[in-house]
Amino acid sequence: MAVGSWSIPAAEAREAPASRLDIDASTLPGAIAELAREAGVSIGTPGELPRIRTPRVHGASGVAEALARLLAGSGYRARQISDTAWRIEPVPQAAPPSPPTASAPHDEPPPSPIIVTATKQALELASLPASASVVDLASPQRQNGATGTAVVADRIEGLALTALGAGRNRLFLRGVADSAFGGESQSTVAIVLDEARLTYSAPDPDIRLVDMDRVEVLKGPQGSLYGSGALGGIYRMVTHAPEAGAFSLSTSASVMMRAHGDVGPGWTLVANVPLAGPAATLRLVGYHSAEPGWIDQRQGIVRVPIETAMQMLVQRGLAPLGAAPAATPPAATPPPTNPAAPAERRQP
Repeated sequence: MAVGSWSIPAAEAREAPASRLDIDASTLPGAIAELAREAGVSIGTPGELPRIRTPRVHGASGVAEALARLLAGSGYRARQISDTAWRIEPVPQAAPPSPPTASAPHDEPPPSPIIVTATKQALELASLPASASVVDLASPQRQNGATGTAVVADRIEGLALTALGAGRNRLFLRGVADSAFGGESQSTVAIVLDEARLTYSAPDPDIRLVDMDRVEVLKGPQGSLYGSGALGGIYRMVTHAPEAGAFSLSTSASVMMRAHGDVGPGWTLVANVPLAGPAATLRLVGYHSAEPGWIDQRQGIVRVPIETAMQMLVQRGLAPLGAAPAATPPAATPPPTNPAAPAERRQP
């Protein structure tokens, strides 16, 4: 680092200037040197000053005023060290303004953990050492008598039905099956209502999910925790617990209509009845659901030609156009024979 200074002899430095200071326009180093000679002071700098042009200073009352006018806008300032000594130093840079701090986001409450009880002990879904799925049922679904196993199968990957109808469906998890789709063979998915096993070698009873809190599906293969028939997994329905000491009654009605078919009514009834205050409470659930059909069941048998039957199916949209078979031409009948005519003799 270069250090520059302008000074005068000690004898002259002790004499204070008696008149005002006049400095001609020059470069900044030259103006500082001329001021030091006229005022009889020592002016030091931390390094070489920039050679910028300075204005003419006329009639300055002292060194401080002259330095202030010479250093204006140069990025330097003068600091007096003693009566006859000054020091020029850079103007300290102001600290940049700190960026505005973003307001801390509001802490949202942590989500409530999902508790799974399909393993016969309450465990959080995140810490369950098994492949499991939980379907929480909203209030409209719990009050609809048409909500069944098919609703759960649409929301869980790997759960499939045979689509044979209510009370005849079989459940399969991960495609595991050791029997035919129908018949009285052992099921590969255990169907459980709370803690009660419903089926062993029977189809899905398709219990409607009225007043059910959730459905838990524990994918297999499972051990002996639920006994036999759980190779594919567990399908467990958890009912809504009775509300102790509170009486409530809720009902709902629904109607299903099928195009070119019948109308199917349905209703649900849920009652919560306290029996002995908060000590005992009875919860009753009832429902009725009728699925409308589209095939008329009539007495007797009506025989129609195949062409007429196919045309009826095409008109009702149950068969594609052009599916009606072409009419079969009648078979040619042989000419009648005359029993009285003599038999034709052939020559050998």
